[in-house]
Amino acid sequence: MMKRITALMLLVSTALSAETLPDSHMMRDMSMGESRRALQDSTRGVNQLIEQRRYQQLKQQHLLAEPEPVAPALPQSAQCLPIAGVYLQGINLLSPVDLSTLSALPGECISNSDINRLTRELTRLYVQKGYITARIQIVRPNSQGELGLSVTEGFIEKIEGGDRWVNNNFLFPGLEGKPLKLSELDQGLDQANRLQSNTTKLNILPGRQVGGSIISLRNQHDRPWLITADIDNYGQKITGKWLARATATLDSPFGLSDFVSLNINSTLENPTHRYSRAYTLLYSLPYGALTFSGFASVSSYDAHQLLQSTVSKLNGRTQQYGLRSDYVFFRDSDQIDSLSGQLTYR
Repeated sequence: MMKRITALMLLVSTALSAETLPDSHMMRDMSMGESRRALQDSTRGVNQLIEQRRYQQLKQQHLLAEPEPVAPALPQSAQCLPIAGVYLQGINLLSPVDLSTLSALPGECISNSDINRLTRELTRLYVQKGYITARIQIVRPNSQGELGLSVTEGFIEKIEGGDRWVNNNFLFPGLEGKPLKLSELDQGLDQANRLQSNTTKLNILPGRQVGGSIISLRNQHDRPWLITADIDNYGQKITGKWLARATATLDSPFGLSDFVSLNINSTLENPTHRYSRAYTLLYSLPYGALTFSGFASVSSYDAHQLLQSTVSKLNGRTQQYGLRSDYVFFRDSDQIDSLSGQLTYR
């Protein structure tokens, strides 16, 4: 922040002496513009790298094999059952507001069709909330003559199949023993597939405990590194129009489903007299719905500019360091909502 304030003060001071030193004013103005452009380019590069990883996640959607929820069904009949009512038990994940949306049962005559409708609606509520392994059992009437619907809501018994490239502790932190919620599995699967070398699929298998499910991960792993390079003419006239760009990435360097990326940009024309170079290092680490990133970039430029009466040499060096956090606070089958926060030092 102090650097930015100092730059503004220098610009104002130069403007006040513009009448006597026009060449100096122009030179400093160009230098400030080139410094600002270098910072903007490095920021844009970091954001592009993060967005590329997010796009990698979206490309790998629909890799979760989920069981079909099945509601128990009695033989269809309009005949009245010899029961006084219905009671529910085992419900912890649905709120009273959720349960209030269930259709009311007839007061005088409750039939098989009414029970089937109630179990379907109850199953649908769980599925809409993402609790796709919830199961409903019909319990014989109690001493008051009320038929029971007992819900086993389902939980994650174990997560297996992880390895160096798919780290269960960072992709699905703290999920074992918790209710199985589809959005949390989707999030961990997306985090695994943000690595370009991963094609991770997930199956939900029956567990050994009542209501338990085993999450089985299968990953098809490709080479963990990727190098890309290209040349374009999007550079600035003062430092050179032709730019070479190279990016090298390495997946899971520490076995945490993390990744690191190095990006290098450099002009190609007459590098001894004018150039613009930038180096950006990005590291990203997932933790469930959170993604933490740290980055550092260094830019430098050197140019000879012909002014009114002399040739001026412009050069400079800028540095930028930052931390970023992305948090997915809501997701379902239709949308993903996230918050991002970034702290940058220049």
